[in-house]
Amino acid sequence: SPDGKKIAYMVYSNANGVAEIYTIYVGGGGKTKLTSGGQPSYSPDGKRIVYWDYHKTAANPHPDTEIYTMNASGGDKIQLTHNDDDEFAPDFSPDGKRIVFAGLKGLERNNAESDIYKMKVGGGAKTRLTNNNTYDTYPSYSPDGKKIAFAVSKGTGEGDIYTINSFGGGKTQLIHDDADEAAPSWGSRP
Repeated sequence: SPDGKKIAYMVYSNANGVAEIYTIYVGGGGKTKLTSGGQPSYSPDGKRIVYWDYHKTAANPHPDTEIYTMNASGGDKIQLTHNDDDEFAPDFSPDGKRIVFAGLKGLERNNAESDIYKMKVGGGAKTRLTNNNTYDTYPSYSPDGKKIAFAVSKGTGEGDIYTINSFGGGKTQLIHDDADEAAPSWGSRP
């Protein structure tokens, strides 16, 4: 959390395929289950958490993942994306006005391509920031909000870290090797 008192984290059960979000005090204790879902990220003011959760309907029995926010204590769950795509790995902008996330087109996870998107914190139209034939994921805003770091997997067991401008364009590859780099983080906000 921005005040440094709690950590939000995801617990995934391989036995039943369920992901859940918990918080715990930094010194230990006070473990609290907040909701189902994964990849939680606090808003800059610490009042809300953005995350993904499964969304299943009668028309779409295969659950896709959508982006949600909730109070930092677990209530007031709001669904921000509404489609048949999988959205995941969300992160708040440092000013708390936008959310960046990764999204798969459709529900085909094998040999999938994903891109980086952003939207206003209240939901609505999403803006595509990358459009590659790769698996772009784990976006993370820079502390000043001007850049976004993300991982690009080529599906061959190797991946690299890139940055783009937060409004799109200016793609820069930071790592050029055969390793599989993923999940970049800019760290704390000012």
